[in-house]
Amino acid sequence: MTETAIVPLAPVCDLSAAAPLRNALISAVDGGGPVAIDASAVQRLGTPCAQVLLSAERSLAARSGGGESAGASAAFTDAMRDLGLDDALDRWSEA
Repeated sequence: MTETAIVPLAPVCDLSAAAPLRNALISAVDGGGPVAIDASAVQRLGTPCAQVLLSAERSLAARSGGGESAGASAAFTDAMRDLGLDDALDRWSEA
């Protein structure tokens, strides 16, 4: 069985964190196994990182049914809801 690749999010997920997050998620998705995001340390989530997460979620859904959550801070959950991304948040949480 393939081990789940856990991708931790930075405490501040802003424009400068988007490219490193993208690279980490590409590596995890290319690994072929399950992927989980760890958003437990997130204090602030901006649109660029939310877009990267949505793209990864779509890639994972096409391959294997989606990603999963390894934890999410209240700030992360609130930001996803503030951005109108409740459905994406639910998909990550349900996996």
